[in-house]
Amino acid sequence: MILEAERVRDQLASRFGDDLRSVGYYDEGDNDHVYIREDIEAEYDAADLENVFREARLEAIDQDHQESLYVHGELQCVLRCFEKAIEVHLIKNQQKGVVAAVETGAIDDLQGTIESAVGAMDGADSAGSRGLF
Repeated sequence: MILEAERVRDQLASRFGDDLRSVGYYDEGDNDHVYIREDIEAEYDAADLENVFREARLEAIDQDHQESLYVHGELQCVLRCFEKAIEVHLIKNQQKGVVAAVETGAIDDLQGTIESAVGAMDGADSAGSRGLF
């Protein structure tokens, strides 16, 4: 998942520049950040960061259940909008995913942002390859 996370980082960095806060990944045996802005890293200790990945893993495990509640197809991402940031959890499958954060107010094209991030995670040349939106 490192490669997927790096592609997401590159896509979001080109889109948001300094408004990109962080990008990380998790898979069966590992999790780490491929990018975390210095001021953001200073706000968290190692346990805080591990808890973010733990929550993302639990959310991914619940993917089948979430999909069974709605007739919308595959759950591809979960957004959390906070006062200071928008957290995006891109779910590859029940064991793998990418998490990213962008400054609140930086996203003026939510659909385009999600499509390009999902496309980058999947290694697509064009956004929306998984049929998102």
